[in-house]
Amino acid sequence: MSLAFDKTVSASAVLDLIDAAYSLSILGSDTQLPQRGLFSDPEGRVNEQVLIDIWQCLDHNSKIPCYGLMIGQHINPVSKGLLASLVSQCETMRDAFNTFVKYLGWMSPSEGWQLKKRGNEIEVFFTLQAQKKYPTSAIERSMSAFVCWASFLSGEAVNVIRADFEFDKPEYHALFRASFGQNVHFSSSKNSISFCNTLLDKTLASHNPYLKALLEAKLTKNITQFEPLKTPINKHIINDLILTLLPEHKATIEVVCSRLSISRQTLYRHLKKDNTDFKTILDNVRKSESVKLLALTDNRIQVVSEKLGYKEVSSFYTAFYRWYGLGVGKYRKNLVQKS
Repeated sequence: MSLAFDKTVSASAVLDLIDAAYSLSILGSDTQLPQRGLFSDPEGRVNEQVLIDIWQCLDHNSKIPCYGLMIGQHINPVSKGLLASLVSQCETMRDAFNTFVKYLGWMSPSEGWQLKKRGNEIEVFFTLQAQKKYPTSAIERSMSAFVCWASFLSGEAVNVIRADFEFDKPEYHALFRASFGQNVHFSSSKNSISFCNTLLDKTLASHNPYLKALLEAKLTKNITQFEPLKTPINKHIINDLILTLLPEHKATIEVVCSRLSISRQTLYRHLKKDNTDFKTILDNVRKSESVKLLALTDNRIQVVSEKLGYKEVSSFYTAFYRWYGLGVGKYRKNLVQKS
């Protein structure tokens, strides 16, 4: 599978993490994560740094040390994304694992899963790119979620024979038994989970070949149609994007970076080459659009303000006076007198 999207993750991965953090009350009331509205399309792409930043925020502000395990142990099958939905329609656990691995890069390109058979056991290895600086809790979440999904799909509790983790034993190590049983080892050379090999032959109760074909076709289409941004990022591109986002009240730097699958730092560097910044471009777009909208006499000032993305009309009045040195009403009155 092409990794043209190797710097982005599925928006559903971001939404799942945000939802889990709030539903499990992992953060205190004084810490806020990005709003869900910034990721309106669950099947869209988001710069991976957004996901990493959320993980780092959780790691620094969580009031629950074992939050990674908690998130992994509390999956909500109803809110699963496209890949999880596809996996749920597979025929056997072997088919489900192979399908998951096949399309994993689309959901999270920094994760890796590999399966090896050892006699009567199978060992599943997990990797997470160290250079991306995900916290240890991200490993805990992924591995415990793997066990939970295996239990959910097979319809019975999965018996873990052994679990190994590369990181040192945490203070809450006893809590690992809920997901991984009694045979848990830390400071190992690998992150892996061992099961009885009969698990792979389990049939999924949710298997539906028709739905599987539809979901796989949809996922394949998404991957095929995805194109990394080829147009150079400059003030003109940002200007046009802001124009489309203003009426939706989404013309923020967070949304723009998400749509372009870049970080704020990357956007800053590109705009600096044009001797400008996001705030300046946004202000200039509003300034030029304001007179165009006011020229249409059937536009009430409230409507004009909303189309420019202002939450309060008073903010539009203040900005307009700053731009043109006169009030909105007087400006429109002058237009009528000239016509």
